[in-house]
Formats: sequence, C-alpha cells, structure tokens
Amino acid sequence: MKIILISLLLCCFGSCTNFPKTPPVLIWGVSLPDTPNIFQALDSDYFTGLLRSLLQEHMLVVYFEQALTSKDLSCVGCFPYMRDVQPRTYYSQVHDPIASVERLFTERDEEMIWNRRKAMLTLPCLKNSIQLYNFKNANLTAHDKFIKAVARNLEGCPVVHLYTAHTEQMKALQRRLQRVNDIMKWTKPTATTTTEKPKFRGDANQEQVFRNGSKQGPPIVVLRHPRGIVALDKIVFAEEIPKGLNVYYKRFHIYPSGKSSLSLMLKDTTNIKKGVNFVIDTSLGPLKIKLAPVVGCWRIPKLIFQNTTFIPRDLLFYGKRFSFCCYALTAYSDDGARLTLYSFSMDVVLVDTISAMDPDYMPKACWLCEEYLTPAITQAIFTVGILLSLLGLGLTLFLEMGRNMRMANIREPEPHLKVPIDR
Repeated sequence: MKIILISLLLCCFGSCTNFPKTPPVLIWGVSLPDTPNIFQALDSDYFTGLLRSLLQEHMLVVYFEQALTSKDLSCVGCFPYMRDVQPRTYYSQVHDPIASVERLFTERDEEMIWNRRKAMLTLPCLKNSIQLYNFKNANLTAHDKFIKAVARNLEGCPVVHLYTAHTEQMKALQRRLQRVNDIMKWTKPTATTTTEKPKFRGDANQEQVFRNGSKQGPPIVVLRHPRGIVALDKIVFAEEIPKGLNVYYKRFHIYPSGKSSLSLMLKDTTNIKKGVNFVIDTSLGPLKIKLAPVVGCWRIPKLIFQNTTFIPRDLLFYGKRFSFCCYALTAYSDDGARLTLYSFSMDVVLVDTISAMDPDYMPKACWLCEEYLTPAITQAIFTVGILLSLLGLGLTLFLEMGRNMRMANIREPEPHLKVPIDR
C-alpha cells in the first residue's frame, strides 16, 4: 500500500512541472500538420519554427488567456465562432507557447507590445507582423465574440490566428494533491504563537497582490510610474552595532510613504536607455536604485539610502528585454549596514508609446537575479577561451621546435656522413 501511495505522489509531483506550462493551442487560417502524439506536449523549439515559417507569408495574431485547459475548449456553446472556422489545427499540449512568441520577438529585435482592445478591433493588415492581446477575465464566450470581431476586420488579409494561454488551470492539480495529502494523512504543525509580518503603510491606490490569489499573509505592493513598475514584499534596513568582539544588527522595516511613492530620474532626458534611477519614497527617506546600461543590458551597480551607498556583492545584470526579479536583493555599505529588498521585481518601459500605468500593460518576462551571465559576457568568455587555447598551442609548438622526440633504433644503419678528404 505504501508503494502505491508513494508512486501516486511521485506522479502528482512529476506532473507539477509540466502541467502548468503546457496549455492547448488552437490555430486557424492555415493548414498545419497534426501532432504525432496527443499525449506528449509539442516541443517549444518545434513550435517556434512552425510560427517562424508562418510569418514569412502571413500576419500572426495571438490571443492569450490567463489559464486554459483542453476541457475549456470542449465546452458546449462557449466558442461558437472558433468551432466553425476552417482550416484549423488543434494541439492539445504545447510546451510554454509564450516563450516561443518571445523568442520570435527577440530574433526580430522588436519589443513585445500588448495591444489594447480598441487597437485590436482596428488592426491594419501587415504581413510578417505579430499582434498580441491578453484577456483579463475568464468570460470565454465574450472572448470568442471579440476574436470574431477582430477576424472580420482582417477579412481578405493573409492572417493566422492563435488562441492559447500563459498557463493551464491548477484547480485539477490542487484537488489531486489534496487527495494524496488526505490519504497520506499529512498534518502541518500549528504554531502556538504567531508573529505577524509588518504590512506596508501606504495609500489605498497602491496595488496589493497577494500570493497564490489568497488574501492571507503579507501583501506585495506594486508601485507604478508611466516608465516603470516596482513590486516588493518588504524592505529591511539593518544597522551594524559592534559590541566588543560581537556584532549585532538593529533592523528597521521600511514602507513606501504614500500615493506617489515611485519616481524616475533619467541620466539623459532624450533617451531612457542611457541610464535610469528608480526612487522610492519611504518612511525613512528616499531609496534610489540605479540602473546603468552595459552592452545592451541593465546593471544594478548600487543603491542609495539615507546618503549612504549600498553595493551588491554580486554583479547584477539583466537584459533590457526582460524584467528583473529577485527573491532577496541585498546590498552592503562600507560601515557594515545592509539593505534587503524581498520579493523584488522591476520593469523598465523603453517604448515611449507604452505606459506602465495602463492596466492592460504586461511586464516583460523575468530575469532571475541568480543568472549573472549576459549574452555579451558569455560571448566574451568563449572568445577569450579560444584565444587562450590558440596561444597555448602556439607556445607549445614553439618550445618543441628542434627537439628530437624519436628514440634511435639500434637496428637502423648509421647515418652516412660525407667527410672532406684532405689533399
């Protein structure tokens, strides 16, 4: 019985990694080959190549749901328009389709722009272009009507429509895990005393995003500016207090001060790509986060708080096509103080026509702070490695010149030497 339960548990957790990242995909407007195995997710690289080939002669319009399953698409009466369109191709599972779309934008050196509803209804016919729209609610019937209106506007245009989701719904998986927990009789210990984490003091207009959609636990505060977004859980300032041979830290929790807690300072007002500083007004003074451009990427060299410079010990880089995400970003000052930003994420809007204040704005994909290598650094390391290898090979050949590495064979005759005869 225990073996069966353990096997069931492993199956459940094994599906956790694939389940949320393999939503179904419905494509219409062109005939495509069917997947050879409906039980296996379509590879992301293959799907990227499929879309890349379609863009050569077509316009691509992609609609993303927040969550979608194959069961949703089999709903009777939910998709009257998409049920009748021909030709269409249905893939029951595609591994991370949004990553495939992002890769196409990266290859084309273009910024991912999520269209508004009004712009989608008046799209011009542009071959070899990608248009994106993100649905905010779960009204599938209304979404079908909206897609129908967009398709009617593009009649006569060589367009391919793609309907998918960022993730699959997790309700079925959660129910399955709950059943396993009940069978295994897992019980979580309850603490006799609870310590409530400090919540942010701020204006009611500040957004509070709760983890897992729950309204329990400390919220993550989202601060917006037309050119950027900053989200964080809490900020902790630790002041070092040496006492003899021991060192103690006095910690302070810092909170955004109010409605307009986020502002931006540009190094060059004509071009945001030349450098930007995020300034968060807190209860203990302004906190400045400096971003410096380095070879097509952003670098976070320092933070400034209470006229003190805090420098991260790691070289923090991230690409300009991404947003920065870090579970705990810690910087240190010369006098031993520490400044830590928990559940910290940051996104810079580089396009003038896009505003981060727009509720339809979608932040770019996360670049985790654990990933320090940028494409430029990787190329430099690879190039230096090749040059060092060639240098080592050249020095080896140079030092071996003139050496006889072959041992003489006793069976070979003596070499014939001409000796001049004296007359």
